Amino acid sequence: ELTIQEKVYVRIETKVPRTFLYFYELIRALSDFFSMAVGALCLPERVTVEGSFQPEVLKDGAVIYPKADVFFWNAYEGDKRAPHPMDMLFRFDDVKDHFTNMLSNWISKSTRLRPARMLYISSLYWPKAFVESKFLSLVQAVEAFHRQFMHDKYIEQENYDALVLPHLLAVVPKDLPSDFREAIKGRLRYL
Repeated sequence: ELTIQEKVYVRIETKVPRTFLYFYELIRALSDFFSMAVGALCLPERVTVEGSFQPEVLKDGAVIYPKADVFFWNAYEGDKRAPHPMDMLFRFDDVKDHFTNMLSNWISKSTRLRPARMLYISSLYWPKAFVESKFLSLVQAVEAFHRQFMHDKYIEQENYDALVLPHLLAVVPKDLPSDFREAIKGRLRYL
């Protein structure tokens, strides 16, 4: 039996200092991109964070080092076999001339795509989920994508929140049970 294991290294640099959360979200976006591309869950195991400063000693004596390793725990229990090239959405050779542009577009839209990405990835790569749960996740992913990228709104959300929603909330009958009243208000926020 022959086993091949591949490690991929990605270096991310910024021109201005960023928080760890910024890099974490970027890593999640890249992970989702490669997971969809190859048809298998791609997760980081280890991330090395490196700053461009000298170790700093704080007032309480704690030391901030410019380099730290962050290890990720993988809760995925599904099929961990290497993806077959026929199962991949695309191979690098198919997109090599456009890869930089594809990845750049993906990253630039990653925040808007996040809800749809999370639902889609969880529906595909959580093997113990019931088929109904997977179906609902996929439908919610489509709805989340549609809400972010399809511009079939009658009014922009900011204008709706400022000009329309207060009037609708004001006419919800006050004598309704409070849980029913809150449910109506919740639905009105997302018309």
